[in-house]
Amino acid sequence: MRLPRWLQQLRLRPRLLLALGLGLLAGLACPTHWSLGTRLLCGWNAGVWSYLLAVLQMMLAADHEHVQRKSVAQADGVARHVAVDSSGLKLAPTDEELADLQVGQVVQLQEVLYIT
Repeated sequence: MRLPRWLQQLRLRPRLLLALGLGLLAGLACPTHWSLGTRLLCGWNAGVWSYLLAVLQMMLAADHEHVQRKSVAQADGVARHVAVDSSGLKLAPTDEELADLQVGQVVQLQEVLYIT
């Protein structure tokens, strides 16, 4: 059985899932005599700060090789949305165009888009 797309995205983003869970727990752990808005804000703050700290930890621990491996792994997903043809960029390629696209072309395209 295939998971819905939004659940797949959460599974691929463990830091976001962790922050979502911590924010929900923090909001539920707030005293009940606080107003609903205050409890929601408390949960939101806890979730955002935990996400920021998790991303900071990831950035501090990442080296060049780790980032390169991740970008190559994600290049396959990028190929589904961006393809290179003779006239430049084309969105939503056909399956035939996607089969012709090489991973190196996608990584090169990412570098060009990043520079410009």
